[in-house]
Amino acid sequence: MVPYFSRSSRKLPKGGIRDHGDQQVFHRDEIDPLKVIVDLEVRHLKNIIQISEASSLAFHGMGLLAQSGGRLSVHEMASLTGSSEAHLSKVFQRLSRVGFVSSVRGPGGGFVLSRPAEEITLLDIYIAIEGEPSMDACFLGSGICPFSRCIFGEVVPDIMKRLMDYLSGTTLADVVKGDS
Repeated sequence: MVPYFSRSSRKLPKGGIRDHGDQQVFHRDEIDPLKVIVDLEVRHLKNIIQISEASSLAFHGMGLLAQSGGRLSVHEMASLTGSSEAHLSKVFQRLSRVGFVSSVRGPGGGFVLSRPAEEITLLDIYIAIEGEPSMDACFLGSGICPFSRCIFGEVVPDIMKRLMDYLSGTTLADVVKGDS
């Protein structure tokens, strides 16, 4: 979304923002442009913390396996997470390739953890699905910046460090304990 600042004298809706397709128009006299940009970018936090649907399914599916202490089918996990069986199956194929789960075929089949829940961190799962996390993500996601240093200072690296510390310090066993 590209912000555009208008000098138009027409009144804008509450908040001074009007959508125009891929642009939002802001009246300069009614709103602080920097505040608008920051508000827009905070809403797009996903550009910083890139956790895809696949990672979310992996976190939740692995948590369900740890909680069950046994085997669960893709159908059961999809029902519990409200997700697509096909997408969940692809995610678990990746987790199987890296050795976090084993698959059991046939009636009564499904997936089981290949390692104890205490040995698998959320960061391990994230890396299995997304690859190594980027610590230099940009709020704008474009990498184009007219300044020599980020206008958000150390906020982005601090957020990423806290997230990585949490993911690396939280095991599936911790997730299950927190849910009981």
